[in-house]
Amino acid sequence: MTRGQVRSLVGATIVLAVLTAGLPAAHAEVADPTPLITQVSDINPQGRSNPAEFVVADDVLYFGAGDAQDDRQLWAHDAAANGGQGSTYRVTDLVDPGFGGPSVRQLTLLDGRIFFVADTPATGDELYVYDPATDETQLAADVVPGPEGSFAEQLTVAGDDLYFKTDDLLLETQQLWEFDPSSGGAGGLRKILDVGVDSGFSVGVGMGDTLYLVGAIEGLTEGQELLAYDTTSDALVAVTNFTGRYSFVVNVLGSEYGRVYLQAYTTARGYEPYDFDPATGRTRLVADLKPGSAASSPSYVEGLDGMVYFPAAGPQGGVELWRFDPVTRAVQLAADISASAGGDPASSSFPSGLTAVDGKLYLGASRNPRQGAYRDAELWVFDPSAAGVASMVQELFTGTAAKDGSNPTGMTAYDGAVFFTARGDVDGYELYRYDQRPHELAAVLYAGAEVSAPGTVKVTVYLRNNTGSAVSGRLLLQVGRPDGTLVTRTVGTEQQIPPGGTRTVTVNVPIGADDAPGRYEALLTLVTADRRTLAADDFVFDVVVRKLSLLTP
Repeated sequence: MTRGQVRSLVGATIVLAVLTAGLPAAHAEVADPTPLITQVSDINPQGRSNPAEFVVADDVLYFGAGDAQDDRQLWAHDAAANGGQGSTYRVTDLVDPGFGGPSVRQLTLLDGRIFFVADTPATGDELYVYDPATDETQLAADVVPGPEGSFAEQLTVAGDDLYFKTDDLLLETQQLWEFDPSSGGAGGLRKILDVGVDSGFSVGVGMGDTLYLVGAIEGLTEGQELLAYDTTSDALVAVTNFTGRYSFVVNVLGSEYGRVYLQAYTTARGYEPYDFDPATGRTRLVADLKPGSAASSPSYVEGLDGMVYFPAAGPQGGVELWRFDPVTRAVQLAADISASAGGDPASSSFPSGLTAVDGKLYLGASRNPRQGAYRDAELWVFDPSAAGVASMVQELFTGTAAKDGSNPTGMTAYDGAVFFTARGDVDGYELYRYDQRPHELAAVLYAGAEVSAPGTVKVTVYLRNNTGSAVSGRLLLQVGRPDGTLVTRTVGTEQQIPPGGTRTVTVNVPIGADDAPGRYEALLTLVTADRRTLAADDFVFDVVVRKLSLLTP
C-alpha cells in the first residue's frame, strides 16, 4: 500500500488515514516530538574540554574550553555554518604561560563584545576583550602592569560599563574597578572602591544603573549587608540592615522582575531567602522554608512567566525546586524530583543551572537521591503549564557506578535549542544540545484511528527512501489520546537508510477501558542526523494497523 491510501480492518472500529504533507497545526500538538540530545563537538578527544560560561553574540555561541593540550582558550559554535550543520572552532590563540594555558574565564557580554580574564606571560591575569565584528582579541585593561597580573574576577555589567574586583594579597586590600568600553585602554579604567584588611566585599549583580554588592565596609556598615552603588552619581549606600548578633547578608542570588534576591542569615531563622525592592527600599523575607534556626540555604534564582524559581531545602530536609510569586508573595514547592524518582521526602535532587527557555525551565537534577549532591544528575525540564510536571529529558550517561550521571551545567538558550556541558558514555565533558522540537523535520506522517473498544492496537509504519542518496536519522512514533495526552511512543535507534531502502517503526497502543472513545492520533517524525531539510515527497510511507487484543465493550 502506498502513501495517501486508507486501510480499514474488518471487525474493528479502526480507520487509519495517512497524510505526508501539510500537517495541520492542531494535529501537530498531539504530543511533543521525542527529546533529542546530540553531542555538538568533541574539542578534546583525549579527555574533557569542559566548555563553560556560555554567551551568545551575533548568533554565535562563545565559551571557554580546553583542547588536548589543556590550552584553555575562547571557543565558538556557529549553528548556521556549513549549511546548518554547525561549526565549532577556536577563537583566541593567546600565548600559553606554561602552566595550564591562558585559562580564559569570566566571559561577559557588553556592547556586542566579549570581555574575559586570561593569563599570559606578558600580562599575567588581566582583562581582555574579543570583538566578533572585527575578529580581534586585545588587552582591554592592564590593571597591574607587567607579568604579575591583577587577578580580576566577578565581572559584572551595570549601566553602560563593566565592573570587576581585584585583590592585593600582599597588602590584604580589595578594589572595585569600573571599565568604560567606549574609552578603551587605560583611559577607560577607574578605581571605585579600595578597602583595607578590616573590610571586604563581593560583586553581586547589576540592575539598570545600579551595581549591587555584598560587603562589610568600615565606616559604612556594622556587619555584612547588601550595598547599592549608583553608577551615575558614584553613591555607595547600604540598603539592608540585618541587626542582631551574627545576622548578615550571605550572598546575592540574582535579580528578577526589578528586585534583588539574596540569602541572609539570622539567629532566629538561619539561612533563608529575602528580596529587596529598590522601588520601596524594603527588604522582606521570601519564606522561612525551614522554620526555626535550621537553614534552607537557597541558591541562585531564575524567572519564568512572572514567577521566581530557586533550589532550597524544605521543611523535611530535601533540596528541591521552589516557586515564589512576587505579587502575592506566595511560596510553594514547584517540583519534588527526588520523591517522583522514588526517594523519601528528606532526599534531595539538588536542582542546578536553572534556565528558562520557551516557557519551560531546564535544570540539572539527580533522579537517584540516595547518591548525594550532583551524583547521577541528568537534564530535566519543568513545565509550569503541565500541572507543574518535572521530567528527565534523557539519560545521557548510562553508567552504573555510584557517581554516574552526565552532570549537565551551563544550560543556555541558542539556535532554538538548549546548549549545555555534559558527560556522555564515551567522551568526557563536552558540548551538547537538546532540541525541544527536532530542528529539521525531514518528513511527518499523520494518522488518526477511531477507537471505541478497550484493547491493544499495533501500528507499524514502513518508510522507503526516495531521495537518491543515503539518509541517516531516527524515526520517532507517538500516539496521543483524543484529549491530547500521550499514550505511548517509541524511538528508533539512529540508522542509515540507503537509496530505495526501507525501515520500519512499530508501537503498541494500549486502549484502556477508562479511555474515552474518539480519534487517536499518531505523529511520525524522521529527524536527520545532519539536520538536512527534506521534502515530503522524498519518502513513501506504508502503514499497517493490526489488532492484538481488541476487546468488545
